[in-house]
Amino acid sequence: MEIKTILAQIDIGTFALPEFQRGYVWNRDQVRKMITSLYKGYPIGSLLVWTTKTDGATVRGDGAVYPGTVKLILDGQQRITSLYGIIRGVPPKFFDGNSTAFTGLYFNLKEQEFEFFSPLKMKDNPFWINVTELMKSGSGVFIGKIYSLPDVQNDIQKYIDRLNQLDRIKDIDLFIQDVVGEDKTIDVVVDIFNNVNSGGTKLSKGDLALAKICGEWSDARNEMKNLLSKWTKAGFVQSNGNSNEPKDYSFTDKNLSPGKYKYRLKQIDFNGNHNYFDLQNEVNIGIPDKFELSQNYPNPFNPITNLEFGISELGFVSLKVYDVLGKEVKTLVLSLIHIS
Repeated sequence: MEIKTILAQIDIGTFALPEFQRGYVWNRDQVRKMITSLYKGYPIGSLLVWTTKTDGATVRGDGAVYPGTVKLILDGQQRITSLYGIIRGVPPKFFDGNSTAFTGLYFNLKEQEFEFFSPLKMKDNPFWINVTELMKSGSGVFIGKIYSLPDVQNDIQKYIDRLNQLDRIKDIDLFIQDVVGEDKTIDVVVDIFNNVNSGGTKLSKGDLALAKICGEWSDARNEMKNLLSKWTKAGFVQSNGNSNEPKDYSFTDKNLSPGKYKYRLKQIDFNGNHNYFDLQNEVNIGIPDKFELSQNYPNPFNPITNLEFGISELGFVSLKVYDVLGKEVKTLVLSLIHIS
């Protein structure tokens, strides 16, 4: 089936994504390699779908599902989602992930290379073609622009061929293998899904477990999202980029109300991909029952040291630092402080 036809089937709801599927996890490098293969005419693999009755099928997203039967994508979601985003300019209805992975893809007409938008490199350079704009408007618009450029007449046919070749990616046929039959229950299909997805961008143990759970409990993923949404952003610390030496980072969360807090780190790379790291210790911000000034840490011979104090009622607080001779060095706090 042609790529453009598959995308049209997604739009009308005859192709959908089952609830037990994970979200979109590809990065920009994977997207760029896939579109390069398609441009060069290389194969990118087949799709695996499960044809089942629409009634009772639990799908991702809020898109309409075609009545009667629906084809649920078991393998090929990352490729089809990337192609949909590049060709349509927006993610499909079932999308759940980072859309920057396929946003802003450009094609260099001279070098026949794909890269993501870089203003310094591509701005005002007519030989860098916005792939999504070409897919949406067709190659004819860009052929007209190339004709208007000076000093390209000797190569005009070469550029026209390349623009048409890029546009024809939508017409490429992808083989679709269909899982169908009354014996293909949700349990059987989840096992097929897990087996097929043991390669490529591998599923974590959590992905596999969630797929199995969603097979029995269709709303499990939404319940998890609701729990995860309770996390709030505390702040951002700029990294030092790539380094061969260890780097130390710190963050202070100020003005917290009394209660128990858990923290996690979200590490984001240059491609926009991210990973979460849960911190083991729980922070307990209680209401002090008396005035308390804790020992500073680490010791003051370090460049930075921390001082903590607590008060049990609203009051005026003065916190000063003195040297060993009793001379005042600095006033750290001199204000009205709430219980903290």
